[in-house]
Amino acid sequence: MIAKGTTISHGLEAMNYAANKNKSIFVGANFLSGNNPEDWLIQMQLLHEGKSRMKKGFLRFEISLTHAEARQLSEIKDWGKLAGQFLKKMNLLDNHQCVCLLHRDTNHFHLHIIADRVDRDGSIYNDRFIGRKAVEAAQQISEER
Repeated sequence: MIAKGTTISHGLEAMNYAANKNKSIFVGANFLSGNNPEDWLIQMQLLHEGKSRMKKGFLRFEISLTHAEARQLSEIKDWGKLAGQFLKKMNLLDNHQCVCLLHRDTNHFHLHIIADRVDRDGSIYNDRFIGRKAVEAAQQISEER
């Protein structure tokens, strides 16, 4: 399993890409309601009020599995559990809004997760070395599985 992580400013574009109806399946959301990127973005941006100095307000992750690992995840709920494990390792599960979508646009399924950097208490997630943290979280999950 491998993961990539980055901090982005273009939350709506990332969610629109991840939620493309022709190639994605909704896996789950954390502290969000609605079923489209516009709804999710509005809810996330409510937490951004008063954070004008924050230029990049979203975290984007891609999680990809080997073919053998992917075959073990036969149902959408299995992909949801994987997303939850990853978010927990990244300390994003308990208090951050996020949306998880499974891409099936290639023969290799992969997860897209868009998370809000601002948690529900108004604290900003430290994105320093976010790519390395994502890789380490994926490695830990692989070892645990």
